[in-house]
Amino acid sequence: MATAGVSVQTLKDQVRRDLALQHLQRTRWPIKRVAAQVGVDNEKSFIRAFKLWTGLTPAVWRREHG
Repeated sequence: MATAGVSVQTLKDQVRRDLALQHLQRTRWPIKRVAAQVGVDNEKSFIRAFKLWTGLTPAVWRREHG
C-alpha cells in the first residue's frame, strides 16, 4: 500500500527516525530505551537503522547534537 508514491514502511521509518532524534536530543535515556520507545525490537537493529537514516550511530549523533 502506498500514498502518493510513499510506502507505509517508509512513513513508519520517518516517524521512528523523528521520534528517535527527539528522544536522543531531549533525554539521557540509554540507546536501548530509545529503541524500545520508537518500536524497534532490539538495540542492534535500531543502531543499524539509525545509521541508515542519519549516517551516524545514535551515540555519535547525540554527542554532536545533544
